[in-house]
Amino acid sequence: MKIVNKQVCIKTVSEISSKYIESELEKQNIKPLRWAIVAVNNGFYTVNVSCCEE
Repeated sequence: MKIVNKQVCIKTVSEISSKYIESELEKQNIKPLRWAIVAVNNGFYTVNVSCCEE
């Protein structure tokens, strides 16, 4: 098992919350160790995610 970093795009919403971001990551089968929004462009959040991969 190794820790990897990924950047994923998530559609923007009017009221953002950590619960929203984490549920969207789960829909992509990503279980984050940590995440951060690094950009907002064209209706999407760019989220940098660290997660475990086998």
